[in-house]
Amino acid sequence: MKKILISFLLLTVFTGITMLNLYTGASLSDGLEINTTYIGDSKELVSKMQISGSIREKQTIEIKTLLNKDNRILITRSQEDSELRMIVRDKKDEKVLEKQLNKNQIDSFKSSSGEGTIQFVLNEGDHEIKININEDE
Repeated sequence: MKKILISFLLLTVFTGITMLNLYTGASLSDGLEINTTYIGDSKELVSKMQISGSIREKQTIEIKTLLNKDNRILITRSQEDSELRMIVRDKKDEKVLEKQLNKNQIDSFKSSSGEGTIQFVLNEGDHEIKININEDE
């Protein structure tokens, strides 16, 4: 009788663990789709970007763009509960802006003109983000 009870208990625990793994694996897909629009004929300087998907771990996306003396970045998010941090560096690799973004917003900042980089640090979770750099919507 004890062997049957132990076997039943082990089978129940194994089934529970298997179901938990299947449930969490199905509910947390991992991957982002990133669409970019480039400035003119450039193949690396980004003017617009759209990020959508879900990730399980923090991920950083870095792009190159053309910065002006006066800059404007418009961020539109449909998943405002997921965290997003933005770091902008100028052509000298000096940090000109670092900001935690919790909602849709427009950021204006000054920098030296020329190529720069923008890092977007995305925490785990769902993301739907549209980004316009120095352009109208």
